Amino acid sequence: MSALDNVVVFKLSRAELIGFINRHPSAGNRILLVFINGLLLKLREANRELAFERRSDGDQADVDALLAEFMGKGK
Repeated sequence: MSALDNVVVFKLSRAELIGFINRHPSAGNRILLVFINGLLLKLREANRELAFERRSDGDQADVDALLAEFMGKGK
């Protein structure tokens, strides 16, 4: 993985994050909302990709025709 510009990496353990949230509930809520929003955006994109793939899939008639051809009944 690489960055396009200079970055600062901040490593935080789970215990440290939970401690921070316990000490600073308001800031902790905002951090959790950022995480949730990021996950929702990823989920939305995954759903879009699945919907696009489903549109390009054939319907049951296509599957039946392929099976019939494979079984020698479509000739």
